Amino acid sequence: MKIIKVNFEKFPALKPFHHLGIEFINISGDERIGTCLLCDKKEHFYVNRNTGQWSCKSCGKEGNIYTFLSEYTRQIHLETTDEEFEPLVKTTGLPLRVFKDWSVGWNGVRFLVHYRHSKDTVTNIALYNKKGKFEKCLWGLPVQLYGMYRLKARAKKIKTVWIVEGHKDAWTLSHLLRNSPTDIVVGVPGAGTFKADWARDLADYKINLCYDHDKAGQAGTRKALNELTVYTKNIEIFIWPKSTPFKEKHGHDINDFYKDLKKKTKFNLQRLSRIKKRLRPWKEVKWIEDVKMKSRFVLKRRRLSEIKEKPINWLWKNWVAKGFVNLMVALIGQGKSTLVQKWIADITSKEERCWPNGLVVDCKGSAILYSAEEDIARTIRPRIRKFGGDPDKIEMPPDLVDEETGEKVAFNILEHRHELEKLIREMPDLQLIVFDPAVEYISRETDINVEMQIREILRVLQDIAEEYQIAIIAVAHVNKDTSQYFIHRILGAQAFGARVRIVLGIDDNPDFPDDETRHILAHCKPSLGSRQPPIGFQIIEDKTDGLAIMKYDSIPISNFNIKNLFSPDKKPVGRPAKQEERAEEFLKKALADGPIPRKKVIEFSEKKKISESTIKRAVLKMNIKTKYMEKGKWKGQYCLKLPAQKTEKKARLKAKMKKRKN
Repeated sequence: MKIIKVNFEKFPALKPFHHLGIEFINISGDERIGTCLLCDKKEHFYVNRNTGQWSCKSCGKEGNIYTFLSEYTRQIHLETTDEEFEPLVKTTGLPLRVFKDWSVGWNGVRFLVHYRHSKDTVTNIALYNKKGKFEKCLWGLPVQLYGMYRLKARAKKIKTVWIVEGHKDAWTLSHLLRNSPTDIVVGVPGAGTFKADWARDLADYKINLCYDHDKAGQAGTRKALNELTVYTKNIEIFIWPKSTPFKEKHGHDINDFYKDLKKKTKFNLQRLSRIKKRLRPWKEVKWIEDVKMKSRFVLKRRRLSEIKEKPINWLWKNWVAKGFVNLMVALIGQGKSTLVQKWIADITSKEERCWPNGLVVDCKGSAILYSAEEDIARTIRPRIRKFGGDPDKIEMPPDLVDEETGEKVAFNILEHRHELEKLIREMPDLQLIVFDPAVEYISRETDINVEMQIREILRVLQDIAEEYQIAIIAVAHVNKDTSQYFIHRILGAQAFGARVRIVLGIDDNPDFPDDETRHILAHCKPSLGSRQPPIGFQIIEDKTDGLAIMKYDSIPISNFNIKNLFSPDKKPVGRPAKQEERAEEFLKKALADGPIPRKKVIEFSEKKKISESTIKRAVLKMNIKTKYMEKGKWKGQYCLKLPAQKTEKKARLKAKMKKRKN
């Protein structure tokens, strides 16, 4: 069987599957095919190399990497026999029930220890070899406090949280504390890792720190204290007895201490009491002197009168500002990449060039183009040559290489900010940086729909643009919801449109609705300067070489309304319709031709993403009657029927009166 080699640097979404032992033996487009670990069926497991979405054609299961980890760990835990736990039992000295309680599993090669975000969602897995020694966690996936989901499940009962270093210590202390309903144990993934978010989650509890007896453990205790003391002062530290051997390489941890106590006493309560006696308030510990019990932050006041006014530097007056992040939004295939590359060519060209509205390009210099969707050699280089740009002044994404491993690393804005700033400093005449599209250069751990995460990335870009007085253009796509107002159609969190000061949009030219080559550049959000009228442009193909030619229209756009932007039917959209309004419209259309069974109406409404409770409220508001059908197509069913109109009632009354007269 031939195994396909995968470039994990280019397709990191496949790496967690590879770590779990999945080898890919076939290819289908963007999907790699291997053996399903859930049903052991060969060549039935499909994984998308870009997104990590998977599906098994045999067992029918599908989802993302987290749903796979959840399914896999649950199945492995249920299939693991008591005999297979023996290596862990021997190395830790703990009883078998501890590992079952923590849902540890054996997949035939390694022990799987999972990190859970909630009861049903696994976010990462730690791998232990057959001798019970830790190897690694899955690459590229988030780690958190081990056992944190247990704390969330019992948050109201818990009073004390024990923080230990690693999984074995967590298993050991949880075994000793199993009869204490107010205590719980969590483990940090490493001595040097403690996030501020974790400290915030633990603010309401008494904290006991039980790190390893080595220099890394002491450093980790200091780091945890620096984060925890911002939110709580009720902290105690486990003090190691002087008789405990201090081993620099291997250290001495809670599990070792437990095994030492096991030789001296048979009862867990005595072992636990000895551990509790070693706890001391953190202020009394001598080697914690450098930790300050106060906030890390200093408040420095600034009066508005102390701030000097600064003029706005424009790359293109009223359209693209230097010192700010500018957003360009468009539907797929509207020519946004071609347009920004034309601007880069104009900025770097030695000849005099003009912007689309006729203003002269006076900010000449170099540019950096981060483009992830177009081929550099086959598309970008010929296009820049066609537009007359200077390729010597255009910097493409440089290769990032890890000095320790020698492997290439994918660039992302947050992690590689300093490398980007170093490149900017080496280009003193830099005028423009383009990220096309911006989401390609955001960490895979970042959720583009989370407001605060996107604001943090935009803040970093804004700081860079302001410090070096350059213009940054972030290219974005729109979502599929055509009912939304144009500024809310930007794909991802609302921060994309709210945090930036200038938003430009590209759409079809309304004056030429049948010409797909004609587009407009619209001024969507002019927080700097004044709103400018839209500019028309045309992208056509040069028949001689097949490259794009761009022409700007001198005729103003006459049939344009900003509310129609990104709206396919070109009708003013206004505010999004409320759910009840949508339900009323749905009921009017569904019942227009006569009564329909209530169950059918509910089924149809769910397909339209309208809840049953909303339909019920709309039925009451519209005075729709429920009628039992004694004959006809829906005989024996309860149907919904629109109330009769007044004109219909009058017609019926007239018909009855005629019958009576006759």
